[in-house]
Amino acid sequence: MISLVSSIVLLIIGIAIAYWVYKDASKRENSELAWALSIGGMMFLFFPIGIVLLIAYFVIRGDETTSDPVHEQPTGEEW
Repeated sequence: MISLVSSIVLLIIGIAIAYWVYKDASKRENSELAWALSIGGMMFLFFPIGIVLLIAYFVIRGDETTSDPVHEQPTGEEW
C-alpha cells in the first residue's frame, strides 16, 4: 500500500514539474518537449537524477524569454 501511494505521489510530482518545465522552455525557445519528458520521466523513475536534471535545466536555460520587450535603440530620425 505504501509503495502504491509513493508511486502515485512521485507520478504527480513528475507530471507537475514536467508541465512547468514545458511551459518555461516554450517561452525560452528551447526544445520544450525533450526537456519536459526527460525531467518528468526521471522524476518518476529515478528521483535523485530528476532533481539533478532540473538543476541542470535552470543552469542551461537561456535568460531571454519571448515575452520580454525588445529594447530598440532610437534613431536620429524619430522625435
